[in-house]
Amino acid sequence: MDRQTEQVVTVEIEALGQPSFTGRTSDIFEWENGRMLKLFFQEINTQLCELEYLNTREAHSKGCTTLNAHGMVSCGERRGIILDKIPGDAMSRLADKSPWLIFSVHKDIAKLQMGINNKHSDKLENYLDRIQANLDSSELDFLSDAEREELSRRVGRLPEGDHLLHLDFHTENVLHYQQQNTIIDWMTAARGVPAADIASTWFLFTDSELSPTMTEGQKRFYNSIRRFIVKRYRRYYQQVAGIASQDVEDWLLPTYVMRLCLWQIDSERPVLRQNIRAELAKPS
Repeated sequence: MDRQTEQVVTVEIEALGQPSFTGRTSDIFEWENGRMLKLFFQEINTQLCELEYLNTREAHSKGCTTLNAHGMVSCGERRGIILDKIPGDAMSRLADKSPWLIFSVHKDIAKLQMGINNKHSDKLENYLDRIQANLDSSELDFLSDAEREELSRRVGRLPEGDHLLHLDFHTENVLHYQQQNTIIDWMTAARGVPAADIASTWFLFTDSELSPTMTEGQKRFYNSIRRFIVKRYRRYYQQVAGIASQDVEDWLLPTYVMRLCLWQIDSERPVLRQNIRAELAKPS
């Protein structure tokens, strides 16, 4: 996506008060005019902050989300974006209040994601270009030369596309309020083919890190629930959209690679490396 020159508001951290929420990559603060400030941690690259701003604007313009971005903020060494303040709670918490939704939420997830993937964009970054740019990452140094060569070959034969992809689509990134769902966190959005987004969601529901504040018992419970949901979600999405299972399987390898190279989550490294090697060992 072409970079745009945006006016950047400068603020002091003391003027923001206490954050109302702290996530993996940012603090959330109240902002004027009923909006909020998503202030990224210092270690988050400024370009990624810019990317989320631009991606959110594009997703909003395409009707993929009611969330819009309204400006950028500089706060010392940290950068942030001003966003609409969206009411509601994450879809993942609905099951805590209404456990029977576990048996139908897979359709809601699939329909929401199809709504995104059915849109087209010529502004978002090409997902294949993003993958290619990360193939020389030091995170992949555990691979042999032959494995790296095979990885490059398999990525090189993946199909291009201009469908809008979220690539971090899971129930924590869907806010639910009075029968309305709002999709948030567009930093990873790109353009490509829908099967790539399904593969990304598959990983997020099967092997991604759960909150470190959970007990081992809670993690086992939530893992069983989310894996139950994702199998039904994938089957439903593929059936409705007419996407072959092999098309999704072909995107699992780059999904694992991108998760390892971009997020660099210590607890996920062993399973991601194992998954990458397992995919490369499969006949192609």
